[in-house]
Amino acid sequence: MRILVTGGRGFIGSYLTEKLLALGHRVYILDREINFADNPPSFRKAMLGRRKMLRRRPDAVYPFDIRSPRKLTEAMNKSRAEIVVHLAAVSMARPPKRYEHLMGPINLYGTLNVLNAFENSPFTRRLVFPSSSLAYGHYTRDPQPEESYLNPVNDYGIMKAACEYAIRMSKKEWVILRPTSVYGFTDCANRVTQLLLDAAVSGRPAWVIRGEALDFTYVEDVVNGFIKAIASKAAVRQIFNLSRGVARTADDFAGVLKTYFPKFIYEVRPPTHQEVSRGAQDMTKAKKILGFVPKSDIEDGIRKTLSLMVRFGGLPAGSVRLRK
Repeated sequence: MRILVTGGRGFIGSYLTEKLLALGHRVYILDREINFADNPPSFRKAMLGRRKMLRRRPDAVYPFDIRSPRKLTEAMNKSRAEIVVHLAAVSMARPPKRYEHLMGPINLYGTLNVLNAFENSPFTRRLVFPSSSLAYGHYTRDPQPEESYLNPVNDYGIMKAACEYAIRMSKKEWVILRPTSVYGFTDCANRVTQLLLDAAVSGRPAWVIRGEALDFTYVEDVVNGFIKAIASKAAVRQIFNLSRGVARTADDFAGVLKTYFPKFIYEVRPPTHQEVSRGAQDMTKAKKILGFVPKSDIEDGIRKTLSLMVRFGGLPAGSVRLRK
């Protein structure tokens, strides 16, 4: 198949692109490579790690911005993509203040531009859109199923929910995915997992929120879910949670890191009003319809991440002892 991946140079997008190329698909990337985390050294290191690790070249790269409807149409026409996977976004719930004003133009209106180009493309038949667990707002069930009412409590979740409603109006093929707490090598979006990893590796102290439970999901598992959503006929016009399906605390995640870095110090702080109350997602639907089976718990995912950091990220091999 011919597949266009917006945000294909990003964290999830780069892994997805590599996997699709390995499966024999023709893959086209649309990406401006913008650093929304406001940490140039971390961003450059992540981009270098992706280039070292992911060696297959896409069929074309379009350095376009999803805020340009004309450029989107150009990319779709040039690629003649049958499938569009739309990952380009300000991919953090609380971006630095200097980038907060971009969330609306990119995450909301940029997605509407992608949707409009998709609707008008004579080539593209399916749109795969990654929403977020933050579209739910505070979880109301344990585990949280897809049919739960969307009641987001921050701008990121609000825009993801709004985009979901717009996409669901399309009469063409669409699939909506709700991943959560994705982690792995080359993440640089200031997620709690990445901040803890960076702190442990560099010997800096860190902190976690007491009792904060998240459904940590290793990036390779998420990508396998995307692959199934792209290929499955049964996935059309469906919404799927995409996670491990098990809630673990941020304290658990930090504790696993401490087994590799005994000198790693982290503080457990009381919760504030900013946290969204989450937990496990119900994976019944994704397992039944997509055949999605996540493989990595945080112990396995952290080990894989550190192994890749040793191979491609500049982490000295002698600084960490990797268990099999």
